[in-house]
Amino acid sequence: MKKYQITIRDKGETTQSDEVEASSPKEAYEKYVASNKPIPFKRISVNWGMFGADGFDPPHYEGHVGESQDDESSETMKNDTENPTQSTNKDERVVKLLEAQNKKLSEVTTLLRAIRLGIFLIILLAFGIPWIISTLS
Repeated sequence: MKKYQITIRDKGETTQSDEVEASSPKEAYEKYVASNKPIPFKRISVNWGMFGADGFDPPHYEGHVGESQDDESSETMKNDTENPTQSTNKDERVVKLLEAQNKKLSEVTTLLRAIRLGIFLIILLAFGIPWIISTLS
């Protein structure tokens, strides 16, 4: 049996951590959930070795409810119905964010095209021109 590191994070900080012995990541996750109820309504990460990792999203067991998540979503819905202009402002912010991401993606794509062209020209100079010269001679 392997040892698996179980972690639960909230906003990047580890809130719970434990080590479980099991034969697979899924079995380690199930053992952890069975022995540690109640568990926060967060993603559980199962890590092993240097690059081994698996994640399990909530709900983690039957009847597992995210209290804070339900409160936030009902509060948001309540605010949207009471003040529709606030919802419009959120939509505008999302559109601006998506436009900024699209612009950045376009810049990166242009850069990659330039790099690809540069690599092609280097290969052409290194192999194409000597081949042309040797063929003409």
